[in-house]
Amino acid sequence: MSVGRWPKAIVLILAAGLLVAACGGSNNSGGTKTYKVGISNTLTGNGFREEMICSIKAQAKASGIVSKVITSNRNTDPSGQIADVRNLISAGVNVIVMNPSDRSALDAVIKEATDKGIVVVTVDQGVTSTGAYQLYNNQVKYAQLGADWLFKQIGSKGNVVEMRGINGVSADADRHQGFQATLANYPNIKVIKETFTNWSLDPAAQQTKDIISSGLAVNGIWTSGIDSTVVDQMDSSASSSTSRPRVSPAPPSPTRRPSEARDSPSAWTFSRASHTRTSSTSTPRSGTTRAAPA
Repeated sequence: MSVGRWPKAIVLILAAGLLVAACGGSNNSGGTKTYKVGISNTLTGNGFREEMICSIKAQAKASGIVSKVITSNRNTDPSGQIADVRNLISAGVNVIVMNPSDRSALDAVIKEATDKGIVVVTVDQGVTSTGAYQLYNNQVKYAQLGADWLFKQIGSKGNVVEMRGINGVSADADRHQGFQATLANYPNIKVIKETFTNWSLDPAAQQTKDIISSGLAVNGIWTSGIDSTVVDQMDSSASSSTSRPRVSPAPPSPTRRPSEARDSPSAWTFSRASHTRTSSTSTPRSGTTRAAPA
């Protein structure tokens, strides 16, 4: 999904969460029921995550039924996110929207929230909990699309670098799986270096500089996000180099550079209640166990 499509996605998922939370909330002076929304994010300084938070806040304001948004936004690990979610529970929120830092480590705290009648919505990455509403893309497909495009661009042979995200999180693991699956179809392509950018600007920029200055013969770079930073570093080195590697997170669109292309909208999955809505190219995930709102 392109960055530009995220606000609409957040609008839909947050609206769904507020509908389910109708049994909670409080009445304002005019008699309208209002809600408190909590946000849990564990990566700062990342443009994608910042827009995610802004989208949630914008929809909360536009809805007219959100009295307060409490944001927990810091660099932390699953243990830290569990503590943050518990703080949101204690703050009396009705809805928690989170970008999960682990596939299964948050299941227990999600249950703590839902047992108290709090709606939990996970975005961007999937979790194994059946108690959360989930909106996330098919991360395996994300990698396959980008890798296949990149490998074809360099003539199905040569040396590539795989620049991954955060080691241990579900999105990175799934994207690596998709990258490796595609790589198996190209026997003449060799991965000569693997890095973890942590989806952060400074590490990605430094790693790209190191690759450029290393003297390695690199024909292509596949990056799991932070691609524009990688491309900017490649552009800055163009004057001192006669050639530059191809860079791709996914196939480019007619309106975006390859560096700006994100995962395909057709790879997105929305799981809610006892059903899952997907496209033909996405991998269905099990839905949650609660009844869907009317």
